[in-house]
Amino acid sequence: MMTQENEEVNKIREIYDDRKTLGIDYSPLNPSNYYILSSREKMLNHFLNKYYQRTLPTIKIIDIGFGNGFDIFNLVKYGATVRNIYGTEIIKERYEKVKYALTDTNLRMVENFILPYPNGLFDLVIQSTVLSSIQHEESRKKLASEMLRLLKKGGKVFSYDMRYPNPFNKDTLAIDKKELKNLFEGGKFLDIKATTFNPVLTRKIAPSSILLCQMLEKFPFLSSHYYSVIEKV
Repeated sequence: MMTQENEEVNKIREIYDDRKTLGIDYSPLNPSNYYILSSREKMLNHFLNKYYQRTLPTIKIIDIGFGNGFDIFNLVKYGATVRNIYGTEIIKERYEKVKYALTDTNLRMVENFILPYPNGLFDLVIQSTVLSSIQHEESRKKLASEMLRLLKKGGKVFSYDMRYPNPFNKDTLAIDKKELKNLFEGGKFLDIKATTFNPVLTRKIAPSSILLCQMLEKFPFLSSHYYSVIEKV
């Protein structure tokens, strides 16, 4: 019997296949993608430095929906121990690509939003634009609850997601402050920072000037995403 979660997973896979068929370019060699990824990396670097500067090699980390492995590769670059990095993914092609590159990481393919790990295993959970891809409210809430379940007391979620609806992408939704607090009910919000210049405008400006996108990002009302830190209490 097909559950709501299975339907959500299948829909996300179909969207991925459709975008691939259309030839949508997610390569960091594309200037707009490079800027967006570098904006996300800057915030990851900032919060790792703030909360885990001295302990990064010793903590257990899981990346939920790791995609092309962007955050995982950055974690390794910053000094995380490879065998302490875990991750889940629903797209087989992405899973195999990252697993091939980083064989000592603990990566798994999953079919739903119940994460196959015991309570309190991790110090840090990372999610990047996963929650905004889940249309069904109950499924989003379940996944966010799973993220908190996996954390030790005092562990943290690093969440990067869209704060405004994207009028050109009906397959994503906004994860604004109200929705964040609803999803991570019971967690303690330590930081919520607006970041990443609006992607629609980025695609027009970045080919000519990535620097201008970086400058415009400093104005919060022009930033399209939140990077949030939520602590398990």
